[in-house]
Amino acid sequence: MKSPLKHISDWFLALARVFRREFAIVISDAGALLFFIGLPLAYPIVYTLIYNPEVVNKVAVAVVDDSRTARASSCARPRPPRRSKSTTMPPTSPTPKP
Repeated sequence: MKSPLKHISDWFLALARVFRREFAIVISDAGALLFFIGLPLAYPIVYTLIYNPEVVNKVAVAVVDDSRTARASSCARPRPPRRSKSTTMPPTSPTPKP
């Protein structure tokens, strides 16, 4: 009777043989190489070329000013357009409504 350690060792050896054999089959098959190596390299390039013209540049933005303070109003005023526009404010605690 084999020891449990021998069973585990035999299992890993069989796994290594199967892995080596399957790897050799994949490397010798041009379609599999195209699928595993060619497509992951080509897909991002093709995707970028196809969808690059559809990048959204002008987006309508709605500002809801619940605090009605001068600082909030200054953030909501129209500004000259810029390529990368970001308006940030530090978080504040909500003010009670009158």
